[in-house]
Amino acid sequence: MGIVYKTKMEWCFYNDGTKIVKKYVDNIEKEEYDYIYKRKLTCIHGCEAKVKFTQKKNKKKFFSTWNKDGKKHNENCEYHVQYTDELGRKKLKAIAEHIQVNDEQIEAALKRKIKNLKKEFRGEINESDNLGSKVIINTGESDVKVGNDDADGNGDKVSKRENITSIDASLINSTYENRRKCVYGRIDNVQYSHSESSELYGYLNLVNDYYKVSVYFPTSYYEGNEFKKEELEKTLEILKTDIEKNNKKTIVTCYGEIKSKKGKKNDYNIHVINPKHILINEMSMNKILTKGELEVLDYDII
Repeated sequence: MGIVYKTKMEWCFYNDGTKIVKKYVDNIEKEEYDYIYKRKLTCIHGCEAKVKFTQKKNKKKFFSTWNKDGKKHNENCEYHVQYTDELGRKKLKAIAEHIQVNDEQIEAALKRKIKNLKKEFRGEINESDNLGSKVIINTGESDVKVGNDDADGNGDKVSKRENITSIDASLINSTYENRRKCVYGRIDNVQYSHSESSELYGYLNLVNDYYKVSVYFPTSYYEGNEFKKEELEKTLEILKTDIEKNNKKTIVTCYGEIKSKKGKKNDYNIHVINPKHILINEMSMNKILTKGELEVLDYDII
């Protein structure tokens, strides 16, 4: 029997009765779990599934789903029982690749994520949307209708509904590799360079305490799109100045495939291949270029 590769659950939510906070696996000790956190940990994606903590004799720590709670994860959650091994993750990736979403749907998902981040920061959450609800956790989701082809390839009358799911950049790890998601987070710094053949590669390095996570602009971002290489470079320089010299608080929301950086363990890039798939401080890349500076935000990411 071959090796089964389990998904890596490094984060969960802890509900202390008044608020929900994110907990990283290395920041919990066994004694704390037994007396404080036991039966109060849940999936980071807002699923009903409960999470348990284990610390081995060799000091290795990990989170896992409570026995028989595997199916309580949302169907599109990486930790749902049917996706926890290598074959399951390939299936999840195949489902995501089958979903056809257009630029307008992606833009709508990004704007919805921004709207809900502001609501969460300002405490503008309905009482019915309690702290443990999926509404708060998955506020970046938008429904996308996808037509199913029947056996004859004619297409049926029923549309399958799927989600563009979101993830906080500070939570990204190997579990999300090869998934297409709406990613949101704080930009820490900006880097860009040219290859020997004059290709431009740009990076927005995001805040993540445990991994290196970046928004990545490959050549496909400006090749064949209306936003050209020179414009991208000018925009990256504007961002670099505002973030590093003017110390402006900067929040990005973007859509792309999360890929590990070749040859570098624990490095993950979100590949953004279209100017319509990214907003920074609620501004498009074209608006940033035209205005020459970033808007100032009156909210932050909790």
